[in-house]
Formats: sequence, structure tokens, C-alpha cells
Amino acid sequence: MQWIVFCLIAAFVFSISVFIDNYLTDVIFKGRTPQAIKAIDCVLYAVLAIIIAAVFGIESAPLPIIVLALASGMITSFSSIFYYLALRDEEATTASIFFQVIPVLCIIADFVILGHSITIQQICGFILVLLAPIIITIARRHKKSRKLELKVFGFFMLYVILHTIGNIGYAKAEQYNPDAMTLFFWFIVGRAIFDTICTFFIPKFRKRLKQVIKKDGAKFVLLAATTLGLTALGDFLVRYSYNFTTTSLATALSNASELIVTFILGIILTIIWPKFGREKLNRHITDHYGVAAEYMWEKYPTFAVYRHQNSKKWFAVIMDIPKNKLSLDSDEPVSVVNLKCDPLLIGSLLLEDGFHRAYHMNKDKWISVRLDGSVDFDKLVWLLGLSFELTAPKL
Repeated sequence: MQWIVFCLIAAFVFSISVFIDNYLTDVIFKGRTPQAIKAIDCVLYAVLAIIIAAVFGIESAPLPIIVLALASGMITSFSSIFYYLALRDEEATTASIFFQVIPVLCIIADFVILGHSITIQQICGFILVLLAPIIITIARRHKKSRKLELKVFGFFMLYVILHTIGNIGYAKAEQYNPDAMTLFFWFIVGRAIFDTICTFFIPKFRKRLKQVIKKDGAKFVLLAATTLGLTALGDFLVRYSYNFTTTSLATALSNASELIVTFILGIILTIIWPKFGREKLNRHITDHYGVAAEYMWEKYPTFAVYRHQNSKKWFAVIMDIPKNKLSLDSDEPVSVVNLKCDPLLIGSLLLEDGFHRAYHMNKDKWISVRLDGSVDFDKLVWLLGLSFELTAPKL
């Protein structure tokens, strides 16, 4: 039962890494090109490969094992592009629900590629699991536009399909009974190679990474290194358990446990660390108005514009600006949202903490609201709804 312990530990570290990834996507990258994290992952994976080689040593391995491990690592890294794209518009807990599809696909692949048997119970189980993300998509359709829901669904499904292919490639290499650390070393090298290729051929990744490092350098590197380390540990534990049980059973236990842990951590984090700020407002706009943020100025990569789908009129703009732009005695950055408002209401709101004359917009008809928790979120939501109505096309 050693493999059960490995899978449970993997579930815990995977859950933590998903929340860190969610934070990186929402807070650090502001939802804009979060997959650019690969531009630093290529370096971190290369360092990890060197550490593994130095600490554990690498044995010689047959070419098929090296090729399978490299391919598994590259495909797994490719899948993470769609994972980060999905996290722009979904929470970590929803991501964990979609992850349950991976063991289902592993059952099929175990049967078709690895020659393992499949039972009626497994078939019934994987049908129920496959229904879960479909039901979620349909049930939440009233909150988001159908187009956006389907896009997120597509990103998650591409992630789980590619991730499953990577798992099966690794399991196939395990059939040659190689040294566990040697196999994992080549898997990590594969991830480093793919991320390096992305960094080299996609200038947008390098450019976005420079912007993030310039603004949140030390914090970003620490978080990126932490989530990569946790993911690598979880990957090794789950893949090592393939020596003791089937791929489908190992991934089923790990992913099901991860779902439970993620929901528990989600509840705890909501209680001890309520999410005020631009990321929470962005989620609300996406969920209730079906509108995704648009980043219209290369010079201002954190300025997110939200527009009516038909008229293209703005109803909200979220920005990170220095506090002194709001006549505050500090040059520290703060997130604000510009909202259209009733001119009579603006006068009274300016007497309250958190409200300021509109930054770079008509100060008689718009107002800037700080997103640092100084304004109650329910009040912010009400003002957002008012702005949406005031900017809506006249019938």
C-alpha cells in the first residue's frame, strides 16, 4: 500500500500548487498571457534536472526509455499552456473537478495501449465522471456567456487529454523497468526543452515575463519556483506509484484526493484570506456579464477594459496606478476601477474612503474606486451594475 501514501501526498502538494497557479494567473499576471510563466519554467526545470543528476546520479538507459520520458515531459508541458488559459476565467476548485477526467482517459489508454483489463464498473464510473464537467458547463451557462463557457471547457479538456497522453507515455517507459530517478530526470529534461522552445519562438512570452519581473520580481520568482517544485514532487510520486499499480488507479486516487483537499483549502482560504482586489472583481464581471477583459494598450499591460458586447461601450476599466495619481501621499501602486456613475451620487461618494475623482476620464460622470478592501465588495458590485446600465445602448 506504499503507492497509496505516495498518491495522497501528491494530492496535497498538487492542491497547493493549483492555488498558487491561480494566484499567479489572477494577481501577478492580471489574467494577461499567464502561460508566459514558461519563460521562467524553462530555467527552473533545467536547474531541477541538474540538481537531480547531482544528488541522485543518472544511470544509462535504453533509447526507447529516454525518448518516451522526453516525449512525456514535453507533452505534459504543452498541456499546461491550456491549463493556464483556463485558469484566467475559472477558480482552482473548478479546475480540480475537470482533473477527474484524467484517470478516466487513463483507464481507456491502459486498456488500448498497455493491455490492462477494464471492468464494467470502471466503464460506468468513467461515464459518470465525464458527465461532471459537462453538467458544470451547462449549469453555469446563465452566469457566463455560452461562448466563454465553451472556451474554458475546451481549454480544460485539451489540458486533461494531453496530460493523459503524457502519463501513458511515462507508464509505457516504466514497463522497461528503468531506474526511477533516471526516468524522472529525462521527464524533467523534456519539460525544460519544451518550455525553452516556447520561450525562444514566442516573443510575447519573453516580453510579458519582463513586465512581470519588473513589477513583482522577487515574489514572482519565489512563487514560480514553489509551484514548480510542488508540481515536480507530485509528478514524481504519482509516476513512481506506476511501479506498484495501474496508471488509471494511481491517477484516480491522486486526482480524487486532490479534489477533496482543494475544496477544503478553498474554504479555509476564503475564511482567513478573503479575496478583495481586481482578481475578485474580474471574476464577478466574467461570471455575471459574460465579458472578458481586453488589454488594449501595450504601454499599460495591466489596464483591463470591459465593454458591452454589442455597442463596444466601456462600462469598467481596472488599472494599477501609483497612489499619487489619486492625490494620495504615496507612489506605491494600487488597483482601481473606473465606473460610470450618476453625477449627483459622485459628490457623496467622494466623501467616503476608497472613492476618488476619475483617473483619466470625465470626472463629472465617472469615478475611481480603490480595490484594496476599503470599499465593501457588495457596494462595488452595485456600482458596477449601475455603470453597466448607464453605458448600455438606449432602446
